[in-house]
Amino acid sequence: MKILDFRRIPDEETRKQRYPWINFFHHSTLAHAVIFCIGFGFVLTTLLIGHSAIAAPYSWSMTENVLYFTLTRNLYAIGIHMILFVFFTGGFTFGKVFMGRPIFRVLGKLAFESALITPMMVQLIYS
Repeated sequence: MKILDFRRIPDEETRKQRYPWINFFHHSTLAHAVIFCIGFGFVLTTLLIGHSAIAAPYSWSMTENVLYFTLTRNLYAIGIHMILFVFFTGGFTFGKVFMGRPIFRVLGKLAFESALITPMMVQLIYS
C-alpha cells in the first residue's frame, strides 16, 4: 500500500522526503538486479534441491529432511516476494511485459484449477 501512496505523489522531492526507501528502490537499478537475482536463486534452489532425494529416497539423513521441509517453503515464498517487489518498484520491465501476455492469464487460470484438484488427486492416488 505504501508503494501505491508513493506513486500518487506527483512531486519527486516530496517522494524522497516521505518514502526514502521506496524512492531508493524505485531508482536503483543495482538494487533491483541484486534483489531479483537473490529471489530467483531462492526459487531455483527450492525447486531443484530435492532432486537427489527423489532419485534415491533414503539418501538424505533426518536432519537434511527436516531442513528441507523447514526451509524450502519459506525460501520459495520469500523468493517470489522478492521478485514481485522488483516488479512493483518499477524494475525488470521486460518481465512485467512478458508476464502480461494473454497466454499467462490462461496459464494462471489453469494453475488455479489444478491447485483446486491436486489435493483430491493426491488423496485418490495415495489412499
